Amino acid sequence: EDITDKNSYEPQFEIVTNTKKSSLSSLKKYTENINYEITDSVSAEGEIEDAIKEDDVFKKAIQKPINKFDYSFEDYAQMDIDYYLKRLYINKLGSTRELYEDTLNMIEETVYVTDIRAKSIAEHIFNRMFSFVISNSHEDNEDKIKKSELIITKAQINYLIQGWLVEAKELISESSYYDSAWGIFETTIGSLETEFKEQFANGSLKAELLTQLDWLNNHITASNRENSTYCVSIFNKIFNGNNNLSIWDFEHGDIRSNLKESLRFIVYFTVFYESHSEVYHNAKMLFHEGKSSVIDNVLFTIYHARNKLNKVTSIEKIKSSLDECHVSRHITFDLYCLLIGSKKDVLNPLASKISAKFKITTDVDSLKKITEVPDHMKFVDVSELEDFFESFKQEGIELDSFKEIELLPSWKEYLDEIVEKMKVNYIEA
Repeated sequence: EDITDKNSYEPQFEIVTNTKKSSLSSLKKYTENINYEITDSVSAEGEIEDAIKEDDVFKKAIQKPINKFDYSFEDYAQMDIDYYLKRLYINKLGSTRELYEDTLNMIEETVYVTDIRAKSIAEHIFNRMFSFVISNSHEDNEDKIKKSELIITKAQINYLIQGWLVEAKELISESSYYDSAWGIFETTIGSLETEFKEQFANGSLKAELLTQLDWLNNHITASNRENSTYCVSIFNKIFNGNNNLSIWDFEHGDIRSNLKESLRFIVYFTVFYESHSEVYHNAKMLFHEGKSSVIDNVLFTIYHARNKLNKVTSIEKIKSSLDECHVSRHITFDLYCLLIGSKKDVLNPLASKISAKFKITTDVDSLKKITEVPDHMKFVDVSELEDFFESFKQEGIELDSFKEIELLPSWKEYLDEIVEKMKVNYIEA
């Protein structure tokens, strides 16, 4: 049985408002009355001054009779108005935006997340909490809802927040993964692994390509752990010929297929060599080196035009990127430049003949001419490189390794023929 004397209770009153915290200056005594005990003050002369003056705006408003209902405050109050006003606290929660930010800050402090995810996690928990409160209290039919159901206990809210915290972390991780350069690389490598498994009939060659792909995957993983922007910079090196951190739209439809094609040719080009590594990390373009005890070591870079430039313009782009880079312009030994994803240079002869009837001939028509190319730059049309590997995908290939001594000289000769053909078709055009 509750034996507490209810007459011993001290009443307290609170008005909650979402006005700005800098507002209600005329009601300062109430907005600062967090202890619910406004006291009378003593003047310099020692006289007691009333804390609530007769001209107090709040006091005057309450004392004003409500004519429509024919009653006034004094008709119902047991104590004088000052008694109640001295126990009044006007709680300014701030504007809607201020209240929202304060709530987020409280949530961040509650869940103890201090890293870059804190704001997003707090926003998720706020939204979930808001939905929970609305769903619990929107029904105003007294026959269907109990007042006890409107009470949310501290233990209950702590339990809910812990669940929402886990949910928020998982959602952020998933969203970040699929919208990150690292996520694109990992899923692309997985797709390339499936491709090798399905397309190569010879088990030994298939295993060797998969081993090479695994090396590339481990290298990218380790590099990205050491430098969180590594994968972004590789995108720019491959697709822009520039080592920077510009923002990429990873939802672009071709980004995965273009990256997959680029990584495929890195694997193709290094699988012939006993050891390999990424070199010249600070260069504008992506460089790999392969070492062999049978054939000459190789240094190569790749550029994917993404079907935006033809071969001639792509070659000029590569030359420009290499020459403008303080690292690569000092390279003097043979450098193979793998050209991927360029538009075709030659139109259907009949189409060209028809359009020529309506074309104004200018000096600009000579723009297909490639400027001088240093002797050490060897351009490779990867479509012909693809042909080489297509021939090894079929059934009946008896070969234990792409590093077989009998194959390596043939591979080197084939590569040199591709380079020479590119030179004849474009450099001397």
